[in-house]
Amino acid sequence: PMGLISPRFFECMASKSLIFCEESSLYLNIFPDDIFISFKKDLNDFEKKLLLILSDEAKRNQITNKAYKYVHANHTWGNRISLLLSKI
Repeated sequence: PMGLISPRFFECMASKSLIFCEESSLYLNIFPDDIFISFKKDLNDFEKKLLLILSDEAKRNQITNKAYKYVHANHTWGNRISLLLSKI
């Protein structure tokens, strides 16, 4: 999704799917920059980045595994509830 951080990001990471998103400071405020692939807003580098990551299974697995661990450590419903309870 372009310009939106939806639950889909977290769901994809939790299921070890690779995230492709447009360059945006929104994502960098929430996620480390090494757990997703970003492309320019005008899409001029999208195909290049897609083909590169599709041809490098080890890199793809490294990114998806890191994202999986990150989302399970920081963005589960349990994490959200704990954070909410700590604020109350």
